[in-house]
Amino acid sequence: MLAFAHGGQKPHAKGVFMRRNFFDARIWGSAWGTAAIAVLAVASIAVLVIPA
Repeated sequence: MLAFAHGGQKPHAKGVFMRRNFFDARIWGSAWGTAAIAVLAVASIAVLVIPA
């Protein structure tokens, strides 16, 4: 997400942006990426459920 935003801020080098997207896809497809997404999902659900 962060790398995607940084890539979008660079007006030149479309190839670098494309490579960053590929790199991000590999990161989020990895076990660490899956774990991070799971933690974020649980945290966001907890924030919605706990105060209610």
